[in-house]
Amino acid sequence: MATDGQFNEETQTRDYTVDLNFDVSASIDDQGWTAEFRIPLSTLRYETGDNQAWTIMVFRNLPRDKTVTIASAAIARKANCTLCFAQEISGISLASARDPVSLVPYVTFFTQ
Repeated sequence: MATDGQFNEETQTRDYTVDLNFDVSASIDDQGWTAEFRIPLSTLRYETGDNQAWTIMVFRNLPRDKTVTIASAAIARKANCTLCFAQEISGISLASARDPVSLVPYVTFFTQ
């Protein structure tokens, strides 16, 4: 099950009351676990312009006996800022806030 939310780095709290419009497809094959996200830009707040750089961090929680979190970036164990490790995506150009464009990031996690 996929869910959306916002994370506040200062207070270390999560808000799951937001209801963003997105689609997720996940699969497991002989190479590992893969997830593809379709996030319409109309869901996000952003500025128009050329050659922008955005940062993104994707988390996957595995609720088992203990909750295990997998992130799209390596985060130091004693880090007090997880968003500081967000990965940059550069070269994004958006002419209008009304363009029907979707951002489609994907994550692949390999297990041994």
